[in-house]
Amino acid sequence: MLWLIVAILSSLISAFVVLIDRYLLKGLMLPPKVYAFYVGAFGILALALFPFGFYVPSPLQIFLALLVGIFQILGVLFYY
Repeated sequence: MLWLIVAILSSLISAFVVLIDRYLLKGLMLPPKVYAFYVGAFGILALALFPFGFYVPSPLQIFLALLVGIFQILGVLFYY
């Protein structure tokens, strides 16, 4: 039954994110570069997952993760 709570919470969080995006893009009229920067900067919040298990990845994995992060930010920039 836990899956139902997780599914409902994920939908609520997604709706909240969409509302914030709409407000930031239409209400404040942020340039896409600024918005893409903040999307990338908030990725640092993933560090809050450290208590749930952490291991040091190999240098190749670190390189690939950084590369994917760069492409993700560029994708957001071109999307908006």
